[in-house]
Amino acid sequence: CSYNAVNGAPTCAGGGGGVVREYLRERWGSQAYMTSDTGAITDIYDAHHMEPTPEAAVCAALVNGSTDMNSGDVFWHHVESAVSQGLCGWGDVDAALRRTLGLRIRLGLMDDPASTPYWNVPLSVIGSDAHVAVARQASRDALVLLKNDGKVLPFRRGGVVAVIGPHSQAREAQLGSYLGQICSNPDSNANDFSCVMSPQEAVAAANTGGSVIQATGCSVDGDSTSGIAEAVAAAKQADSVILMVGSDQSVEGESHDRISIDLPGVQHQLIAAVAAVGKPTAVVIMRGGPVDVDPERRNKAVGAIIDAGFPGQYGAEAIASAVFGDFSPGGRLATHFYHADYVNGINMTDMRMAFGPQPRGDRYFPADQTVFPFGAGLSYSTFELQWTPASAVGPGRSPALPTGSGEGATTAHAEVKVSNTGSVRADVVLLARFRVKSLPQGSPLTRLATALQGQLFDFARLTLDAGESTTASFDVSAAALELVDPATGDTVISPGTFLIEISEFSSQLQGEVDLVGQTVVVDKFPAQAAAAYRLGGPSPGGGA
Repeated sequence: CSYNAVNGAPTCAGGGGGVVREYLRERWGSQAYMTSDTGAITDIYDAHHMEPTPEAAVCAALVNGSTDMNSGDVFWHHVESAVSQGLCGWGDVDAALRRTLGLRIRLGLMDDPASTPYWNVPLSVIGSDAHVAVARQASRDALVLLKNDGKVLPFRRGGVVAVIGPHSQAREAQLGSYLGQICSNPDSNANDFSCVMSPQEAVAAANTGGSVIQATGCSVDGDSTSGIAEAVAAAKQADSVILMVGSDQSVEGESHDRISIDLPGVQHQLIAAVAAVGKPTAVVIMRGGPVDVDPERRNKAVGAIIDAGFPGQYGAEAIASAVFGDFSPGGRLATHFYHADYVNGINMTDMRMAFGPQPRGDRYFPADQTVFPFGAGLSYSTFELQWTPASAVGPGRSPALPTGSGEGATTAHAEVKVSNTGSVRADVVLLARFRVKSLPQGSPLTRLATALQGQLFDFARLTLDAGESTTASFDVSAAALELVDPATGDTVISPGTFLIEISEFSSQLQGEVDLVGQTVVVDKFPAQAAAAYRLGGPSPGGGA
């Protein structure tokens, strides 16, 4: 359970109306154990002020929240006194122990370590060829080509490439956070990243017959521009330029939130100065959260932009391979990239997605107001989409499906022919989304339906050779078109007409599906929890 409150009460104390316990134990029937985030039990009395003492917080977590384990020390120091004060009983402690220890027993973790395979996994297995291959493929699959004006990418091998930027020699920064031992040599430890290839090294290895010039230009988050002149000089000597920019754990991480979603420090200035040299220039972004790269998107001297995220141990190799055309990037953005001033219009303590001070996320924030929208992603190839004759969804075809209260087919198949019309083998990711075209007059969901920009219900990733075609099929069911009633929190299936969109970013197909019958409540949100949320009143067990 997390640090925040749900419907007016901390999640580890069950949330407002006991919503967490009701779903976990009663509706889902789960006997899995639940653990708190590290300081979340302390927060029940020290930050949320729901309970007055550590003992009261312990019992609120055990009883109301069904929280079995404290990733912290409040349980350790205060369980016994909490029971002694009569705030909860040993039966509550026993229930938590049965769930936590029961899982360990089932996993064999209480057995002799010598006979338990999970205690004896050697580094040779962790770093096996098969596992390394998966890690390398994951780094490749995650790259997103956001801009490629004039097909500046891929670069030609054999020339002089300038690798510039604060991440040009990055090793640890490629890995993000939460990692263990990376390098498998016997003398390495958790702080050894020598086996991770830097972008400069990866480009040098991939640039057969050519050479590499490196310049840092600036730090990730500093304000010094003293290194930009050296970076410009390196660009002037090169045939092409790769700018490695972005953020790292000094900018964003646990207990270290960003205060801006702009590209940190003076990196915009570095990019503008280097791009002005006029060489073919690709910007590669390494980051955790999205960053505003609108100046680079608009700058005609920046030919290409690749989003790499924190690409992992083999990220630099993947970047170099993509830049030189060994494969075509095929990823799609998993979030919007907002303009930097977006954060000025939202209240960070208001969790409403659709109807807060400003809409949030790809479902509600308009794509045309972003720097790059959710689902953005180009390719070195081109693709064509067509509805197949067998598709139940398509031009002139609007299948009717029951909401659950009627008779008839429960699923419509949306089938698309996908053709690689370009000259290179490439991946294509198809996104299947829906929007609401119309609802019955007076529907309580009308406001939500108007706000909904699109909701993902399926996707497919395909690899096609040049000239190859295949089909992709998506099942459109009433359940896939569920909506959440903002007034009650209930998940419902409503009659109406829904727009079905299948896209590969550069092109899109659109069809319709009608849901007929009565509105069906698929999941009834607990009434007590809904009341606590709407009224902002006190939750069971204490404060507001």
